[in-house]
Amino acid sequence: NAADKAMIDKLAAEFSDELNNLGVRVSNLEKKTDNVKFTGEARYRYESYRHDDNRNNAQKVLLRLEPTATVNEHWAAKARIDYAVNADTSENASTTVDRAWVQGKYDNLTVNLGKLPNFTNQGLIMDERVSAAQLGFGKSFKTTITAGRYNFDTENTFNKNYAPFESAKTAGSTANGTTSTASYQSITFAYPTGKWNLAAGYHHLAQSTLKDAFLYEQNGKTMKTAYGAESANIWEIGAGYKFSNNFGMQAAYARNTQGNLDGKFNKAYNVELDYKGAKAVNKGSFGAFVAYRYLGNTATISPTYDAIKNGQKGWELGAQYAFAQNILGTVKYFTGKDILD
Repeated sequence: NAADKAMIDKLAAEFSDELNNLGVRVSNLEKKTDNVKFTGEARYRYESYRHDDNRNNAQKVLLRLEPTATVNEHWAAKARIDYAVNADTSENASTTVDRAWVQGKYDNLTVNLGKLPNFTNQGLIMDERVSAAQLGFGKSFKTTITAGRYNFDTENTFNKNYAPFESAKTAGSTANGTTSTASYQSITFAYPTGKWNLAAGYHHLAQSTLKDAFLYEQNGKTMKTAYGAESANIWEIGAGYKFSNNFGMQAAYARNTQGNLDGKFNKAYNVELDYKGAKAVNKGSFGAFVAYRYLGNTATISPTYDAIKNGQKGWELGAQYAFAQNILGTVKYFTGKDILD
């Protein structure tokens, strides 16, 4: 009632200093206890490949931790630590610090420095780590500039085999493996507006052994060198459109203007139709997609897709379902052929 409210106001005024000091102490305590936060996931993956007469099945287990340490109101230190093992044999288990970088956030400016994630427009060109400096700025029209080094690996990179089997492999090049790094620079633009999401970008990759990275050996026969340049200049455009809350579509096209590629390997494109979308925190949520993808080896560096590999083209289908809070299941299926065929 009014009398009680008056008494509370009187006490609040009388003990205002003590209450303010208590609030500051609680706030400082929260900042200290929350200075380092951990997120992460445990993942089980089963993969099955069929390519001509070759078959390859694998079970993989991944434990991922992602700590974030708050430095001050603008800056934070971040990392990603992966423990990966083959569930079939338990051999070749590895623990790696996959990413380690600092991030500064201001009003319309984001600064990333270190071994950081680099997800290009729609992930067609790259969904990978780079050792670089990265600036992102803009509100409605967003620009991201990245400059640094990119380390080749053997999973799904620019110099990856056009098929995931030993019958097709690169030969005689130090670019094939983790011992080679290339200089990398890019600038990308994104303009989300209403139901549309427009994007464009340019990526430059330079390394002296790139010109030898596409000497193929298949069934004992050495194929011709398909590249022959020490750098790649990749241009990309993309667009996304939301038809409704449930349906959306996205498309992207990329082209490498360097090297002698006979028009097969120097282009990449993706057209995808999406339905809804699963969210791990929402039990029972689900999503699905159907896409046609064409991934020329030299037009993509390390794309985000799982089922299709570089140097292949065809249809990919997928679905996700949240069985319980933070328990998410995903299935993907690809059917297609090698671009070289």
